[in-house]
Amino acid sequence: MPRPRKYRRVCCNPSAYYFKPRGIPVYELEEILLEHDELESLRLADLLSLSHEEAAKEMNVSRATFGRIVEKARRKVADGILNGKAIRINENNLFQTNKKRDRKMSNVEGNESTVNEGIQTTFMGKIAVATNDQIRVAGHLGKCRSFMIYEIDGEKIVSKELRENVFTHHRMHQHQQHEHHGEGGGHSHSQLIDGLKDCKYLLSSGGGWRVVEDLRQNNITTLFTSENLIEDAVNKFIKGELKNEDGLTCQDNGH
Repeated sequence: MPRPRKYRRVCCNPSAYYFKPRGIPVYELEEILLEHDELESLRLADLLSLSHEEAAKEMNVSRATFGRIVEKARRKVADGILNGKAIRINENNLFQTNKKRDRKMSNVEGNESTVNEGIQTTFMGKIAVATNDQIRVAGHLGKCRSFMIYEIDGEKIVSKELRENVFTHHRMHQHQQHEHHGEGGGHSHSQLIDGLKDCKYLLSSGGGWRVVEDLRQNNITTLFTSENLIEDAVNKFIKGELKNEDGLTCQDNGH
């Protein structure tokens, strides 16, 4: 008979989700995936200097389980730093509120085969969704007409606003897009980044690797999704069910 499901309590909400060596494009790097419970173990043990016993109580796991989690987390971080790899905190473990822990659990389970544990975190902040009609999720970030901005607190939408896309050269000067927004010239999508700097996530139906990299370097995580309707995508984000579909990333251009 399988062991009963047990929650891992995760309280950290990092301001950045991607770390990489300077000067090397993301697509050339080997990537290490750091799970949310592994990040939480580092926060408790290394940042707050709690003992394994104290940290285990905070995470609602056994001392032995906590030891395995933090050992794996430290090994991943050391591997990334010493071997020049990118470290990505898993944004697919998306954020469950811990207000109703008896009935809610995230879509990622425990790493050990003998333990079946969920991960709970709470997201508070803003997300942006690319759109052309305020109904459907749009793709090309440079050409979309606007962004729907949602402020989220746990499982609630606190507010939403429409933000016109006046940030990108594609939208402002569509007839001159190759001149202003091409691969060359070291374009860094600085206007888009500045226009969405209060958002932690950007949802889109696709885009280029360069804009993903530039946004990540400025603490905005891009999530590509095949969800058609904005309402469905946002609800899945809140429930922790929205998955980043890497296959929608275009490797041929920076849009």
